[in-house]
Amino acid sequence: MHASNSEHYTSCPMFAETVRLARWAEGDLPGSRRLVRFSMEIYWLRESETHFAYYWDGRIFRESSTTNDFYGFLTSPTVEVYERTVNLFSLTATDRLEYRATTIISEYPVQLIKAEPGKKSLVKTFSSDIFLGSEDDYVRIENYDYDKGEPDWVPGDVLLKPRTVDEVVTFSSKRSEEENDRSLSDLRARWMEVVR
Repeated sequence: MHASNSEHYTSCPMFAETVRLARWAEGDLPGSRRLVRFSMEIYWLRESETHFAYYWDGRIFRESSTTNDFYGFLTSPTVEVYERTVNLFSLTATDRLEYRATTIISEYPVQLIKAEPGKKSLVKTFSSDIFLGSEDDYVRIENYDYDKGEPDWVPGDVLLKPRTVDEVVTFSSKRSEEENDRSLSDLRARWMEVVR
């Protein structure tokens, strides 16, 4: 996950989309706010993260670590990490303890700052108060609570935020080596095809 309104370099794939956005701005009267709508070309940065965890009888027991795409798209799931842990604990498919890696592919909305062919691109994440615009200016909330100070009308927009596009268990100590290899190679084949 990337911090709001931060810059970083990436070699992961991106695709452009022109979207309608909205954000709150100061109103004409002191203390008032107004919703400003605008269109802008944004980029969706596609990255993967692999989360490692221990499971006991199929239930999460302890989260271990997370790897990312520092070395390029889909480099987060690394077989060496799986095998090292399984060998360390001598885990087998029949054990109650399972070591599992789940790879999540997400798309992050970013602004492209600088891109040169063959080099990493510099991107900037959006601040946390940008909304994907909608056709309706306001939408009524059906179950609002006046006692909590909730408004009964809010902007008909959703926050511009990362979206998960795929989630796959890429390794499990309960599966055979062939099943784990197939899971990882299927994931890479499916998403590397999309990149081309």
